[in-house]
Amino acid sequence: MAVLTYKCPNCDAELTFRPESQMFACDYCGGQFTQQEMERLDPATDSRVSEEPQPQEDGQAVCYQCPSCGAQLMTEGTTAATYCYYCHNPVTVGERLSGQWKPDSIIPFSVSEAQAKEKFLNWCKKNPFVDRRFFSGSQLEKFSGIYFPFWLASSQNEVSAEATARKIRVWRAGDVEYTETSVYELIRGGESQTRNYDMAALNREETGLLEGILTYDYERTVAFSTSYLSGFQAERRDREKSELEPRTKEEVKRHIDQLLRDSFAGYQSVSMKRCDVQEKSADWKYLLLPAWILTYQYQGKKYFFAMNGQNGDVNGKLPISKLRMAKLFGIVSGICFVLLMAGGYFL
Repeated sequence: MAVLTYKCPNCDAELTFRPESQMFACDYCGGQFTQQEMERLDPATDSRVSEEPQPQEDGQAVCYQCPSCGAQLMTEGTTAATYCYYCHNPVTVGERLSGQWKPDSIIPFSVSEAQAKEKFLNWCKKNPFVDRRFFSGSQLEKFSGIYFPFWLASSQNEVSAEATARKIRVWRAGDVEYTETSVYELIRGGESQTRNYDMAALNREETGLLEGILTYDYERTVAFSTSYLSGFQAERRDREKSELEPRTKEEVKRHIDQLLRDSFAGYQSVSMKRCDVQEKSADWKYLLLPAWILTYQYQGKKYFFAMNGQNGDVNGKLPISKLRMAKLFGIVSGICFVLLMAGGYFL
């Protein structure tokens, strides 16, 4: 197992990916490099340091050695990129994202850490009952930019369906009311294409929060390169295509069934008799998606905040301060009391 850090060819300091410029930058000499230039960096010249012996993967937490300072790094079994806690250099566990684990593509971060914190503060301040400690300076330091693994499925399906529909017409002639019921047999058939059905490939508590920010533009994916991970954390998948495929097919069938029902317009009632969906072809891609994550312990409960690292969409639940609610209630009650007393005085 090898670990990687990306080094500036000018001064040998670490390089990190900058979302605002989509460049790789050095904090020490100010050098900036494009992805094409990063690909031309030669590992043999130590621009990518990675050749120290490392322990073998066993699926559990493993200890690695930082190639910059030699410190020991403890990682979870799915962690593929992190920071060295001692020298703060970004470190990538190379083989966790190579071979069968190598993603097909990645969406690089477009929202920087500063932008993410600003959006987070604006989101928090919209709620007057939020405990101010939740977005204090020390809390904001816990912001983490993380690439999460996802499966992206597209399929071509052959569809056939039958349904019974009814139209009811009611009219009156004199004192007599007439009802006419027309029954129709509806048949549908053709092909349906499902594109970019996304599923989390990591079995972790916080991935459930990501469902609220799954508004990524999948047309903006780029070919995967470990250099995009520099300066961020990343996770490797622990859920395989074979595990998710049955659920995906059910979801696709449910979606097609709803589309067919929506196509049966102009009837008072429609009863679906049969809906067959046969998959003709399927294309699965493994990719990494960017998200800013914040976790917070408040009164014994864990809160999660997630922000889409591409467009800034937000999802999360804020901890409400009962003390702030009580204070605000007291102020409002006091104002109402004064107004009522003043009104009574002038009557």
